[in-house]
Amino acid sequence: FVSPRLWGLARRGSWSSRLSFGTGFFAPTPLTEETEAAGLSRLIVPAPLQPERGRSASFDLTRASGPLSATLTLFHSSITDPVEVERAGNFTLVNLPAPTTNTGVEALAIWKTEAFSFVANYAYVKSRETSEGTRVDVPLTPRHSVGLDAAWEWEGAGRLGVEWFYTGAQRLDGNPYRSESRPYSVFGVLATRQIGRALLFIN
Repeated sequence: FVSPRLWGLARRGSWSSRLSFGTGFFAPTPLTEETEAAGLSRLIVPAPLQPERGRSASFDLTRASGPLSATLTLFHSSITDPVEVERAGNFTLVNLPAPTTNTGVEALAIWKTEAFSFVANYAYVKSRETSEGTRVDVPLTPRHSVGLDAAWEWEGAGRLGVEWFYTGAQRLDGNPYRSESRPYSVFGVLATRQIGRALLFIN
């Protein structure tokens, strides 16, 4: 297998830009999430499997000014001959006829000083595959996700961190109750306090 990878970086003042392209492969294997749960005795491979071959390209643009830096990234990837486990009684391992694609954009902003830092990111991902002859979203891959993370530090005293993550709706596979998940959020707080030689924390 030949897997070339190319990239280029350009800088001008407070701006920088990166362009990359790469290929790769993954040899077929019977060790999947399904066979790890049910064993290899239920696995059927009706024909020789082809290796999965991937191509990916990305472009990002970054601006840094004082304590603030922001990056916008565009990306696309495709996998030909993707391997799928069909769950019809037994587990059948086959190559799909159409490629699996992954296209999206990500925005990242960072504000950082000596005593405070804040990170915000947003990602839009459109992952598509062929299932039973139709194009559908790849399971467990949300279209929208957001993350916010703030941290304060007091020298010799302690630290405080607050974070919030949002995960949008995503397609479910093999779930007997629903075909799509509900959006959900995760919120967290971490505080540390230095007392002599001891470090106390709460999460």
